[in-house]
Amino acid sequence: MKLTDKKEARKTTAEDYGRVAVSWDRYWVPAYALARDRLLEFARLNQAERVLDIGTGTGATAVVAAITVGEKGSVLAVDNSKGMLAVAKRKARKLHLNNIRFNLLASPLSNYQKNPSTL
Repeated sequence: MKLTDKKEARKTTAEDYGRVAVSWDRYWVPAYALARDRLLEFARLNQAERVLDIGTGTGATAVVAAITVGEKGSVLAVDNSKGMLAVAKRKARKLHLNNIRFNLLASPLSNYQKNPSTL
């Protein structure tokens, strides 16, 4: 892989994160709990709001956001790793969260600027 091949680099990075998704959820998610709590505190989410979580990983922030905005709110959580999203989806199912949707971000965010509804 050439260093200038951005598409290949993104694919490799997503695959790497996919391979470590379960360990990531077990070790890194708890380690970043304080930072995540502060982020959500600054966001000041309310019932019935809509949230976009870019780079959701295993969904730790998205799940808390979904609980916070309640059934009348919604969360769209995107990531470029299928493995990370699989862990996030399992977590949301286990908690019976119906107001959260997970999407695979298959290309750079700049591709979505013209039509953000494709997220």
